[in-house]
Amino acid sequence: MIDKLISQRIGLGTWAYGGELWSHGWGPQAIELSLETIHESLQNGVRIIDTAAIYGLGKSEKIIGKALRDWKGPRPYIMTKCGQSLDAHGKFVTDLKEHSIRNGCHDSLKRLGIEKIDLMFLHYPSSCSEENLKAVSVLDKLKSEGKVLNIGLSNFPLKEIKNIRKNFEIHAVQNHYSLLNRQVEMNLLPYCAKTKLDFYAYQPLESGLLTGRFHRENSLKLPSSDWRNRSKEFMQNNIDHLSPLNLGLKTVALKYNTLIAVISLAWVLSNTSVSAALVGMRNTKQVDEILLANAIKLTAGDKIIIDNSLLDTAYPRY
Repeated sequence: MIDKLISQRIGLGTWAYGGELWSHGWGPQAIELSLETIHESLQNGVRIIDTAAIYGLGKSEKIIGKALRDWKGPRPYIMTKCGQSLDAHGKFVTDLKEHSIRNGCHDSLKRLGIEKIDLMFLHYPSSCSEENLKAVSVLDKLKSEGKVLNIGLSNFPLKEIKNIRKNFEIHAVQNHYSLLNRQVEMNLLPYCAKTKLDFYAYQPLESGLLTGRFHRENSLKLPSSDWRNRSKEFMQNNIDHLSPLNLGLKTVALKYNTLIAVISLAWVLSNTSVSAALVGMRNTKQVDEILLANAIKLTAGDKIIIDNSLLDTAYPRY
């Protein structure tokens, strides 16, 4: 069993638990396997579970609810998101109307089988600041009604976050952060550190690109129902550009006798402004491997090796 103290800054991401029968699935994912993974995470000290109503159109939340009913230990901190739906073509649509937020909260509570959501995020912002403020005001009412403990903003630009915080108490933000996606280092992360706003990093392993498993010599064949098949970032030509970074990460991984994925995650966690990194773990083996990341403290020399390999990595961003 992993030392539980090392798992506190790693949260369990559950996007893949939504299964494959929707437009943004990750291929087949057996319910029993998801349940086993959740329990393995909790047994090894994970205290944060991150989900969203849109994941599998509620399926992910239902699975978490089942896992919580069967779990005998302390209840983890549950984070979910509202304000997203799918259009007729399976594309994400932001819906911040009051009935959408209220119904979304009610449905999430029911699926999760809990009385209060620890942290409810608006999943994506509207382009209209007034709509964002109105949506947060609905969450604030739900908070006063005892259905939500804390309010969060996911994927919001810093300007919107500052504007909203003039009128409402915001507990946390959640944004994309990884070796390949470092934009938040410019302004958002320093702001969070300065104002003591929790920051949760999602996709710290870039949906698998930073695990070392995607390269020409061992190209993974993904199921047809895996959204990554339609992603430009997973095209072979783009993956080839990752070779220098994979080599640098491998050099550091060999030093610690661990996996490239562990080093990629340890790099994210080395930023003290990150409250926790949310990692999609799909089986118990991944749990046992990934949770070692928080025990690895990268040295300045390790980071130089990684930074130098990044300089040679001409990976396109879209």
